[in-house]
Amino acid sequence: MAKSSVSRREFMKGAAVAGGGVLLAGCAPEPAAPEAVAESAPMTAMTAEEILTPQGLMPGSPDHPKGWTTELPDVPEGMPLNPPVTITSFTRTDAETRFQGDDDIYDNISLRYIKALFGIEYDIPWTYVQGEERDQKMNLAMAAGDIPDLMPGIGLAMFQDMVAGELVADITDVYEATAHPKWVKESQAWGDNQLWAYAEVDGRKMAFPSIAQAGQDEQILFIRTDWLEKVGMDAPTTLEELEAVAEAFVNNDLGAGPPGTTVAIAASRDLQSWYGGLGPVFGGFGVLPSWYSSVSTFTKDGQGGLKFDGIDPAMKDALALIRRWYEKKILSPDFFTKGYQENRTEIEGNRVGMNYTHPWGGVVGGAIGSMANDPEASWDWFDVPAGPVRKGKNYFSPLRTGVFPFRNGSEHIDKIFKQANFEAEIVLSPERRYHGFEGHNYEWVEGEDRVVPVAGGTHGYGIINTRGGANISPTSNMNNIQWKLNYRETVPRDEWDAMMELLLDDPTGLQTMQDEGWLFLAEHSLADTIRNEWNAAPTELQKEKWTQLQTLTDETYFAIITGQLPVDAFDEYVTTWLAQGGEAVLAEINEWWAAK
Repeated sequence: MAKSSVSRREFMKGAAVAGGGVLLAGCAPEPAAPEAVAESAPMTAMTAEEILTPQGLMPGSPDHPKGWTTELPDVPEGMPLNPPVTITSFTRTDAETRFQGDDDIYDNISLRYIKALFGIEYDIPWTYVQGEERDQKMNLAMAAGDIPDLMPGIGLAMFQDMVAGELVADITDVYEATAHPKWVKESQAWGDNQLWAYAEVDGRKMAFPSIAQAGQDEQILFIRTDWLEKVGMDAPTTLEELEAVAEAFVNNDLGAGPPGTTVAIAASRDLQSWYGGLGPVFGGFGVLPSWYSSVSTFTKDGQGGLKFDGIDPAMKDALALIRRWYEKKILSPDFFTKGYQENRTEIEGNRVGMNYTHPWGGVVGGAIGSMANDPEASWDWFDVPAGPVRKGKNYFSPLRTGVFPFRNGSEHIDKIFKQANFEAEIVLSPERRYHGFEGHNYEWVEGEDRVVPVAGGTHGYGIINTRGGANISPTSNMNNIQWKLNYRETVPRDEWDAMMELLLDDPTGLQTMQDEGWLFLAEHSLADTIRNEWNAAPTELQKEKWTQLQTLTDETYFAIITGQLPVDAFDEYVTTWLAQGGEAVLAEINEWWAAK
């Protein structure tokens, strides 16, 4: 039977399977014991397939003519536990959290799979959507003396307080005894052990780190290439060329909206963000604004210390350029009110010509919808144009500003790490062919030898691949992409199974565009990025002063860009910023830097 092409709708839903199966001060408590008291007896040793198949929980589709076999690792020694143990935790859930059939967040195939393989039952007393809701519920739990065994993605300020209050376990010894030397420890030694910067306190591991992908939120420039053809211009390589292209887009009014509404370059109320941020424009002057108006950028000052980029004289030059773009209507007149969703709507509505974002944002968050609405639209990505000083953009550290602490006194931390060992090996071994579960992550098209993705279906519980932000390695996604591309080059086309056809057959070219973008970012991250050197938890002075200082910065920047203040108002802003506590904060940060 002839194979049908995958649709754009199917491609969008395929994000869940495309990656190879996924997508301190204070007195420390006593270390958690490496091995908990044995309260459960293990079943007779069996393979994962022997355990899961009778229960209908084995991933893969080995019995289908175009199916594939998932090869799971060895079941951890002593597992599954019998009777099972219960571990309390919470999880993030939102509109993207979906299940099939009667499954829900509290009872689903992921939980049944974990219980069958490991003898672990996760009890979820509550869920959250945004970090503020999580923090409110955690404060209530702490007040009631009822915190969960495992707490995914806790913010650094709360983590500091919990350490000081001896509420979290010292996991150093249990980690050393239980974490797998290759799949967990070696992966987390990335970057000279920088992934432990937040989770270690006084040399002791007080939490599991929250890890993102290397280069995850770094940007490239997505451009409407059909618009380039219409104005007869090449992709820009400098900010000067970028301005010329942008003016041509606006002057020719190429957008699909009402006359005079074409936006040349997407911009956001967050001057630096992963989508619609202008960070690479500032970066061309060698400076960066704060990330999402909260994570500050402190870079080396060339004299052995750190400086705050927000008050650097080069920032004034960058603001002057963006002000000129605003006057020329290159940016949306109300860009300072827009976030991700508003910009995405305009891009998919074909009213915007260029967008600084990462590969997922450019493809799934832009090109797919744009091309669906206008079959003549075409997009491609390009390296960020260089400025007068350099080519520069945000260095995205894979170290997230959140951690996974465990309740002090929890008896089952070693069991969570055994589960993590198993799951880490799957994530880091794409050749094992884990793509989820039939009927939950994908389904077979009736009467055809092909599969299509199913939105949602599974959910992460534990410390690997959860919605709280835990990966096991900053390079796992890149490794999976490279494996997939190698498979396409080395395996004859007529030997592809249905899942590989789904992942590799790319009639729109968009999946390949996205994959190649990720690989480009990984290869160029260290050379083309400006690194924020401040990677410690906030001090009490910063907690007290920073919100006021950031508000001052935001108000001044936007007033200069929109013409409400002259460019020279930047000089007065610097004086005010230093006087209102910035100088003291900067001194404190330099004390920390000198002590490193």
